[in-house]
Parts: sequence; C-alpha cells; structure tokens
Amino acid sequence: MTGADGRDAALAEIRAVIDRARLGYGGAVAVRGGSGLVDNAARFAVDARVLRVRGTEAEADRPFASLPSIVGRHFDRIGALPDPQAAALRRALDPDPAGAGPGDRLLVGLALLSLLTGLARTRPLVLLVDDAQWLDEATARALAFAARRIGSARVALVLVTRPDAPPPPPARSFPPGWPAGDRRGEAAETADIAELRAAVEREQGSPRLAGTILLDGARRAGDAALASRLLGDAVLGAGYGADREALLATASTLEATSELAAAPETGGLRAEHARWVRALAAYYSGDLAAAVPALRAGLDAAGAAGEPPAIRVTMVFAAHAIGDDAAGERLAANLVEDCRRGTSAVLLPDARQMVVLSRLVQDDHVGARRLAAEALDAVEGTGGTHRAGYLTGLLAWLAAAEGDADRVAALARSIGWATTSGNRPVEGWVTAAWALLELGRGRPHAALERLRELAEGPASHVLPATLALPDHVEAAVRAGRPDLAAPAAARFAEYAERIGQPWARAVALRCRALLAADERAGSAYAEAVDAHPPDRRPFAWARTELLYGEWLRRRKRRGEARSHLRAAADVFERLDAVPWAERARGELEATGERAPRQDLGGASGRLTSQELQVVRLAAAGASNREIAARLSLSRHTVGYHLYKAFPKLGVSSRAQLQRLDLPGVRTTRERM
Repeated sequence: MTGADGRDAALAEIRAVIDRARLGYGGAVAVRGGSGLVDNAARFAVDARVLRVRGTEAEADRPFASLPSIVGRHFDRIGALPDPQAAALRRALDPDPAGAGPGDRLLVGLALLSLLTGLARTRPLVLLVDDAQWLDEATARALAFAARRIGSARVALVLVTRPDAPPPPPARSFPPGWPAGDRRGEAAETADIAELRAAVEREQGSPRLAGTILLDGARRAGDAALASRLLGDAVLGAGYGADREALLATASTLEATSELAAAPETGGLRAEHARWVRALAAYYSGDLAAAVPALRAGLDAAGAAGEPPAIRVTMVFAAHAIGDDAAGERLAANLVEDCRRGTSAVLLPDARQMVVLSRLVQDDHVGARRLAAEALDAVEGTGGTHRAGYLTGLLAWLAAAEGDADRVAALARSIGWATTSGNRPVEGWVTAAWALLELGRGRPHAALERLRELAEGPASHVLPATLALPDHVEAAVRAGRPDLAAPAAARFAEYAERIGQPWARAVALRCRALLAADERAGSAYAEAVDAHPPDRRPFAWARTELLYGEWLRRRKRRGEARSHLRAAADVFERLDAVPWAERARGELEATGERAPRQDLGGASGRLTSQELQVVRLAAAGASNREIAARLSLSRHTVGYHLYKAFPKLGVSSRAQLQRLDLPGVRTTRERM
C-alpha cells in the first residue's frame, strides 16, 4: 500500500480502531507507512492516554528489549497485578538476558494485558508502535497475546512498519499475525484482521459470528500456516460452544483448503483433521453410533503423531466424553507440560481447564475445586470469557455437590450471559448444577423440572447433559413420574453400551434398578455395585451404594443395608458432598446404627484440612496474599476457603476468628 491513496486508507484504519476503543471495543491495526502515520494517530487520540514505542534494529534480537518503553512511567502499577504476572513482568524488565525464561512468556503477555486494560479504565488508551518490524520477538508476542484479548477494553494498538524495511534476519521468526517487512504481505494482514475481529465478536457474545469470520479468513489466507492457525481457533471456538453447525463448516473448509492438503509439514491443522472435527459434530448431534468409533480411533492414533495443540485440547474433552478417564487425564497433563515448556504457551489456560475437567469427571471434587479456582484466577482480566465461563460452570456443579445453594446462585448469576450467547456447555453445567443441588436437598420435582429443560433444550447433547441423565432418572422416579425416567434411562443405556466403560455400565444398571420391580431391582442394584470399578468415579459409585442401601432398609433388610450406607457416607464425606453424606448417615441411623461423624475437635472439626490451614493463618493475622504464598494457593482459592469456613464456624469476619479457640493458632502466630 503506497502513495497518497495508501496513506489515506491507513489513516482511516487507524482512526477507526481508535474510535472503536473509545466505545469500549478494543482492537489492533497493523499498517505500512512513514513516521507521519504515528504522529497523525497521536492527533486522533487527543482525549486518550497515549504510549509511544519505537522498535530498533540494534536491539531486535534481545528478548523484551522494547518492553520497558511500553511499561515506562507506569512501573509502579506492576505491584497491583496478580503475583505471578507481576513477578514475570519484573523478570522480563530485568536487563539481565537470563531474567525471564520461556515459561514466563505467557505470563508476560497476561501481565501486559492486565496493565493495558487497567490503564484504560479511567480513559481510553492508545499504544503507538513505530518501526514495528524491529520489535524484538518476545515483546511482539506479548503484544500479540494482548491484542487478541482486548475486545472489551478501551485499548487501541497501532503498529506501523516501514514500506521499504528490509526483511528480518532469517534466524529470527516473527510471531504469527504480525507484519515483518514484505515477509508475508497481504495474506498475513488478512489473517490478523480475521483473528482480531473474531476475538471481539466472541467476547461480545457472538461465538457463531466469530467462527464465520475465522473460516472466511482461512479460505482467503492463501497460506497454509495462516489458514491452519485460523482453523485451529475455529475448532476451539466451536468446541467450546458445542456448535455442531460450526464444526461441520470448519470440517468442510479443512477439506476444501488446498494449501493444507499440499503442506502437511506446517505443524497445524491439515485436511485429514476434518474427520476428527466431523466426529465432534456427530457427538454434539447425539449420533453416538458415528461419533464414538471415530473419536476412539482418533484418540488411539494420537500417540503416534504430533497433533496441533487446538486438536489436542478437543481430544482431552473427547476422551472424557467417551468415558476414557485415563486417556483424558494423560492427554491433559501432557498438554499442560508442553505449554509450560513454551510449545503453544498461548493455550495453557485451555490446557489447565481440561485438567480441571479431568479431575471433576473422575470425582476428585477437592482437587477440581482447587485447580478450577486457580485456573479462574489466572484467566481473570485476560478477556477469556469462554474460558472463565466454563470454569465457573464447573465450580457451580462442584458447589451443588456440596449443597452450597448460595454459591451455586452466585456463580450462575456471574455467567448469565451463557444462555443468551448460546454457549451450550456452560449452560449445561449450570443447569446440571441446579438439578444436582435440588436432588441433594430432597426436592426431586424441582430437580426434574431443571433436567427436563436440559434434555429438551439446545444443550441436550453436551457432556454435562449426558452425565446428568442418571440424575434425571432418579429425580423422575422419586417424583413419582417413572414415565419421564424411562427415556433418560434408555439414552444413558445406549451411551454406556457405545462407550464400553465399566463405570458407565454400572450406572446404567443403577438406572435400570430404579425403574425395576422389587426383586429385579435388588439384583440390578447388586450387579451395579459389583460392576463399578472402585477407582473410577467414586461419587457415582457412592450414589449407587446409597440407593441400594435405601432399597434394602425399606425392605427390613437392615443388616445388609448398613455396609452399603456406611460405604456411601464415607465417600460423600471425603468429597465434601454434605447433603449426600447427611442423607446416607440418616438412612444408617434408621437401620438402628449410631452413625459416627468426623470430629477434629470443637468448631474446627467441621472444616476440611485445607480450610483449617487457611483459617489458622487468617486467625493469626495473615492477609490473603500471605496465606496464598505460604500454602502455594491463589488468592482466589484462599478467599473461597474462608467463604466456606466462616459459616461453619459461626463467624462473619477475621476479627471474630481471633476470638475462637482454634487448635494451633497460637503456634502459627508465634511462627509468623
């Protein structure tokens, strides 16, 4: 783009991105031109806070060389950032080249994003980068990370490169999506615009429009690496939204994009991945006959070939969707490790989210709560609405298992946008959470109403809806509506048969027992208990034990009932599933056995071990930040433990904690 026409077009683009930022629609633009473009951009932004940065050829190979110019006189604001981000940013600003390692790159991007959005709270912020072709790679990647996540902030990023700039040294690779002289030209600019527009639309609650933009950008990219990157984003977005139509459109684009078939060495999505994407679409449409074999085949082949990170994220989900928990856990752990080593670090939040899902579906409620709170703490302020929403949905389900109605309500309110934006998995987790809460409180009619809404709505085939089918059966039977239980039982029986997992077969037998006549029910319950592997999904196993124990007690077989009720109560207490533990203990007492309850001594006996540690430190005068550092937790997790502990102890403030006689507090205070 040269001459007066090119200059006018570039100025129009710059003015547009600054005008949108004023309205709260952050964005970035990369143009070619002389230094006059930057001067004009500054004049467009007279009402904004303006930061000016210039790349220099002499420092282009030094990591984070340009970062001090961006942070500049706002260094004092670093202390307000989350601790890991602040520490990584300080290391990056250290003149020692070894100050920041590869593992810090993602955190520096997060820190830069937090800093820019914080500065934009009082008035719009415009960051002008001149001679952007000479930005060092580390700073350019941090800017790219921030640019893709500023859709809801009043921030505009303007990057200007010289039209006659020489190509960068071959040893230095620029991050995808940023111009570098004439290296990739219009194709790169097309991809940049598509990715940034999609990010804005996704954060504004239009995931389907975001997907359409990405697919259109991939078709027009004319470059295998760029098309692959855009299609990877499209797969992730459609997967998060459980959007069957978007997945099918992505698969068709993969098959039709000739560059991907001709250049499989790009390391990104290839035409052959269309089969995997179509398998995901089949799962979300409820076509298990087509989906399960294809997903299993893809997972079996995954170990032999290095898959693109976007595909690997969906593979973790798929493993759990077909009940292969061991594969899901292994894939999630490997993905997190690769991201931390610097490979596709931008997907670390997605990878951590998949680890949380792995913990939850395997009924490690305590571990899932901790990891979800930490992951949510990490994505706060990054604009990752879909990630924060999914994690919040998982936390809502965990709170429901605990019987914490207030927390379920608060979490559900915080992601009310999921229903209007069509985010089906988030909607599914929240609806399943409400149903589980009502079922645990002994309100089967209310639970059934929620579950019918889930089974008959657009989220009927997402993972939480499938996992809630046994709840549907139990709620309908307990509400006196076995006619509404039978379809849910049939759906879960088909699911169990297709995936071939022993735990699923055991739960299907439990559903059959709930609907069976007396003696046939007893044999089905007994078979369900025996069929369930003791190391797989203990919450589901304990619920089978509870139902069997209840069935035996009601038939005066109290001696047989006790062992099942005892086993159920022990598991529920270990998982902090309070209403379920109380129900099991109540049934056990009805058999004539005095049900012992855990007692660690006084009021603190009602706390989990983690809550007790946090409370002791808080009572000794430690702040949330100090407690987090001492126990290697996030501040979000510390706050959550205090929120849970206060009502158990009958207090509402830290000052009241200090008046309680808690074991170990005096020793803790003396050590601090």
